[in-house]
Amino acid sequence: MMKYYTIIILCFFIPSCDKSFKNDSEAIRVFKDTMGNELVQALDVITKNVDETLIEIYKTKNVEAAYREFLEYLISSPSECEYTLQITNEKVTELLNTYETSNYRQEVWDIEKVNRIDMLSINITGKFLKAMQKIDTFDCQSKGYYDARSVAGMPSYSLMASHMLGKNLNLDNYLIKTIIVSDFFYFVLQSTNYNTTTKGETNEKKINEN
Repeated sequence: MMKYYTIIILCFFIPSCDKSFKNDSEAIRVFKDTMGNELVQALDVITKNVDETLIEIYKTKNVEAAYREFLEYLISSPSECEYTLQITNEKVTELLNTYETSNYRQEVWDIEKVNRIDMLSINITGKFLKAMQKIDTFDCQSKGYYDARSVAGMPSYSLMASHMLGKNLNLDNYLIKTIIVSDFFYFVLQSTNYNTTTKGETNEKKINEN
């Protein structure tokens, strides 16, 4: 099964698409039309907050560099269960609330409580995945993401981040950032929340130690 998932992920972001599209402006238009204005505005706010958070964590003024550092962190971490962002617990809560209060999270993720633990799964009927499906056939940057997500379900973030960096994609591209913010970052944010609340060690302590 892991071999099958790896094959799916290897197809992620392979630059083979309709060459009649000179840039991704049409893909962005289709994505936004599918999501709707309210969710697009919510995404803009969330992305701005994530930009600022990653810049603060990795101490850089360059947004793309901050996203690259974040992806490298996903690759280098020994386990996805151990993902923990170096931000305060209050900031974690604030960021999670931004996803929730705008109803954006509900269009990307399903959350089920199991023994008081939030279990995440991609919302296969949500607007986010539907939008990614619509642009998959002609957007070179994000091509393959829909298949990786809809077929593999919860593939390895380390593998996905590795292949994304390996393709040398523009990490400041609207659609690439949208995937990272909506999927990768939210998962890591929830992991951070779980690790800091269940292990009894606040992020403030870790930050001070660094």
